[in-house]
Formats: sequence, C-alpha cells, structure tokens
Amino acid sequence: MLRFDVYAHETHGYEAVKRGFSWPAFLLGIFWAFYKKLWLAGSIYLLVILLLALPGDDLSSGGLGPIYDFVGFGISLFVGIAGNGWRRQLLTQQGYRFVDAIEARSPQAAIEALVRPGQGGATA
Repeated sequence: MLRFDVYAHETHGYEAVKRGFSWPAFLLGIFWAFYKKLWLAGSIYLLVILLLALPGDDLSSGGLGPIYDFVGFGISLFVGIAGNGWRRQLLTQQGYRFVDAIEARSPQAAIEALVRPGQGGATA
C-alpha cells in the first residue's frame, strides 16, 4: 500500500498526492510538470534543458557528452524527489486544505476511502 495526502477544496473536490518519490515526474519530467499545472517548475525545467542544449555538438564532441547525460539524470532525479512536494504546495496555494493521510493502492482509492470510510484504505 502507498500513502497519500488527501486535500479538499470547496468547489474542486478532492485531490490525493502520493508521499515520496514520483516516478512519473522522474520519467516524464517536463511533460508531467505541465500536465500537473506546475507552470513555474515546468518552465524552469524547459529553460535548463534549452541551456544545456545550447553548446550543441561543439562541446559534446570534446568529450562532454557523458557530463550532459549525468546532469540530465540529476535533474530528472531531483524532479522525481521534489515533484510531489511541489504538487502539495500548489494545492495549498489554490485553496485546498489537507484532510488526512491515507494508505491506499491509488489516488482514487485514497479519496474513496476518505469519502466512504471502511471501504478500502485505512487512515493514518
């Protein structure tokens, strides 16, 4: 079971955010950030990627290609580690309030466990 933080909004309903590492953020990076409406994080990510691409073939032919790969991996790792925290912060800024931490198999199951207690998921 995974642990989710569930947030509620008066008009937008519920959102559940997994605690810990975000594999979608790590693997999909910029696309994940924009899909989750993390405009600032996605824009910074795009800017960094473009800045790394600027030197182009001149530096990579000089043996720096593996360094760019390492830096890119590091950025992806950072986004995977920080991504769910960014989502929590965005939800709070949008007026969502933290309701509970729930163990469940998916975000939807966490929300359902909160709305209908005793049906698939235990609160922390």
